[in-house]
Amino acid sequence: ISAVDCAWVALVREERNAASFVVAGGVEAVLNLLSQCPPFMRSPLIGCLVDLAARKDARQRMWAWRGERGAGLARQVVRFWEDEQSRLCVATSADGDRKSNSVNSSHDSPPR
Repeated sequence: ISAVDCAWVALVREERNAASFVVAGGVEAVLNLLSQCPPFMRSPLIGCLVDLAARKDARQRMWAWRGERGAGLARQVVRFWEDEQSRLCVATSADGDRKSNSVNSSHDSPPR
């Protein structure tokens, strides 16, 4: 995580360094790492990508990127969301919709 933080501060937030980082394949490297890293490393990597997304050239690379199995960035984000739902034990129906449970049911009904 320290290496990611160092790269984020030194490379991504400095315009000239960010441009070089993107051209050198840095966006793809971060995405490849994100697709294979343990869940605790996702937040700093996603934060780095969010900052990079301010650059048009980085966004183009993000949308063009494909992971090992051909999945793009949008599919990866959905997988992360599904993983997090599972980690938090969020109940879902067969079609993937979140089920109400007694803990959350008060949030699902209008206030009295």
